Formats: sequence, C-alpha cells, structure tokens
Amino acid sequence: MPRTSKRARYLFLMEDHPISANAPGGGPATMRNHLELLTGGDVEVALVLLSDPAESFGFAAFAKNNPDEWEQIRRRCASVHIVQLKRIPQTFRSVRRSIGALASPTSYLTSSVDPRTLAELGKIIGEIDPDIVWAENLIPAALAVRAGHSTPVVYSHHDWIWRVWTLATERKGLTRRAQLVNWLMKRGEEALVRQVRGIVSTSTTEVSELQQFNSRVAYIPPAYAPVRLADDAKAEGEARIVHVGGMTTTSNRFGLERFLDVAWPAASAAGPGRPELWVIGSLKDASESLLAKMERAGAVRTGFVEQLTSVLRPYDLHVVPWEHDTGTRMKIPLALSHAQVVVATRITARSLPELIDGQNCVLVDTLEEMGRVIPGLLADACRRRQLGESGRNTFLEHYTYAALQARFNRLVDDWTAQ
Repeated sequence: MPRTSKRARYLFLMEDHPISANAPGGGPATMRNHLELLTGGDVEVALVLLSDPAESFGFAAFAKNNPDEWEQIRRRCASVHIVQLKRIPQTFRSVRRSIGALASPTSYLTSSVDPRTLAELGKIIGEIDPDIVWAENLIPAALAVRAGHSTPVVYSHHDWIWRVWTLATERKGLTRRAQLVNWLMKRGEEALVRQVRGIVSTSTTEVSELQQFNSRVAYIPPAYAPVRLADDAKAEGEARIVHVGGMTTTSNRFGLERFLDVAWPAASAAGPGRPELWVIGSLKDASESLLAKMERAGAVRTGFVEQLTSVLRPYDLHVVPWEHDTGTRMKIPLALSHAQVVVATRITARSLPELIDGQNCVLVDTLEEMGRVIPGLLADACRRRQLGESGRNTFLEHYTYAALQARFNRLVDDWTAQ
C-alpha cells in the first residue's frame, strides 16, 4: 500500500468478533478499546479480520444490525480486509499438531490452520507494509508471527489461555491428554510472548508475569465512553444484587454458580425479604445445575442486553465472584461508570490497581465473606451512595478514552521507533 503520509502504519489483526463494547464477553470490548485508541492517535490503521466460516464470532451480524456503529469504525480505518481462516481436516490435526510441537512451540498454537490462510495473510501484510502488526488475542498474534515477513508484532494479551483451560478442565478431572494439551499450550504461549516486539495487557498482575518473558510490556486499563446516569428516582427503593456477563465465559459461568452455592445463602437470609438477584447476559452454555440454582434463587434473567444503561441502576450491588487471578474483569469499569457498588473477590480485583477497598469498591477474601457483607450494604443506602459515587469518579479518572489517549499515543510512538 503506497504511503500517503509520514504517519506510522499499523495493521490491526483480530478474529471476526463484534467490534463493540456492548458485545458478550470481555474480548470484543478490549478489541474495540484498542482500535478506538489506535485510530484516535496519529496512526494510519488497516483493519484485518480473520473469519472462520465454520465458527464465526459474530462480526457479520454486528455489521448488519449496527450499520451506523460499523460505518463509524470503518471510516476511522484506512482500509478493511477479511481473511478466511481455513482449517485443515480434523483427521490430520493430531499429526500436524505433534509435528508442529516438535518443530517449534509456537507452531503448535496454529497447527490446525490451513497453510493457505497463512499465505493469504502473509500476502496482505506484505501489501499493506505496516510498521507494526497489532494482534488481538492468541491466535492472531501467533499467525502474525508466522506470516508476517519479520514485521514486528504487538500482542494484545487477553489471558493465559492454558490457565483458563486448566481451570475449566480441572472441574471435570484432568486426564493425561488434557494435561499434555495444557502443557503444550503453556509452552507455546510462553514462547510466543518472547517473540513479539511488545505486549499490552489490561491486567497489572498479568503484566508482572509477562515481564518474565519480555521486557516491553505495558498496562492499559479498559476504556469506555461515559454513560449518562439514571435519574435518582430510578435508583430509589430496595437495592438489587446484579451479576453481569454471559455464560459462555468461564469466569462468569463458574463464578456465578459458586456465588449461588457459597455466598447467596447468607446474602439472601438477612432482612425482612429476599433481595432481588439480576443475572444479566446470555445463558448459552449455562449448565442445567446452574439454571436450576438461578431458578431457586428467584433470579431475574434478562438474557443479553445490548444497552446496559436500561438495567444497571446507580447504587445497586454489582458482584464479581470469580476466585482466580486470570485476565481482567472488563465489566468492573462498566459497573463503576454506572455508579454501581462493586463487590468483588480481592484476588480477581488485583488486575485493576485503581480499585481500593472501602473507597470505591468492597473487596473480600472469600465468597463466604461476600455473603456476609452483602446484607449490611443492602441496609446502608448512604454507604452505597458514597461507594457508587466514588466508583464513578474513579471511572472518569482512569477508564475513559480521554483519560487514556495521551498515554496510549506515547506507547505507540515508543514501539514504532524501536
């Protein structure tokens, strides 16, 4: 692609997720964050989407159903390209994966991808001729390293996938095959982070871990556009307990079930009546046992809600019951933006250093403790208002595009100049 200016040129590579902060899961919100920040600086951006015809993440539906939002994004990009992510037949995958693992640890990560996809991606990277490939999440980063003609890659690290898989498979029992797969994934991911020029993460704890493998790692917290708060009249009355997040995400699914098992009995026992529990998000992949527990708790199940301002009220309790330090809880800044009172486990809140217990949120060591503190918060409207307003101020100071743009621009300048 001919140079039209002296501006740096980035190729933004992602799988075909909806490019929306309101899409299910934390991944699309992170991708939208980074694309907004990158195109908000003095950088020319080419957007490349990896689309798997057999297993789309939903970009086509997003573009069709949200034409104005997609057009706004498209205009910020110098060009848009779609690469079909072809897979080799299932019967050959085990052989290719074994060979790939022997050849190099990172090859294992993309061993199911048809070589024609690598060739097509490599051709587009060559034609665009970017200074940097910005790759969102594991597979785009691994493909960019393999196909990129030595073009430097910045890896937007969403999570240690091997760790999430281990936590998910432990519940079913770790077979020897699962242990081997997780070990190969861990080996591949650690090799990948050594190979890229730089890494950005929304979690400070993962930044610390990543720095063991690569010295160029930066923390960029989640960003959202500020929302207009609901009127005070809508926030009056009994406070609700709210859980936000679709059940396709491991942390949401397992975290909510643990909350219902461990925290809900104490949280719902105090006071004259049982508090309302709202579960907001898609129930796809929720187990029968989890659905039954929600039913017994009398939970209001809204399904996926595109505009969360319609259901998130100021000063309600927003519970985050995940008990592991993985990834970033992307919904926490969103809850703060709505002046909700975040009640989270201390270990999962470690990823966001802006959270201060007793000042802009309530942090607990265990779910048993979460269950004990909730009744007191429900009964104390003044404290909930103070925490909610402080959380809202924290959001405005740390988690908006305006607050992060200059910092992000400096990071881009540094990586481009290296």
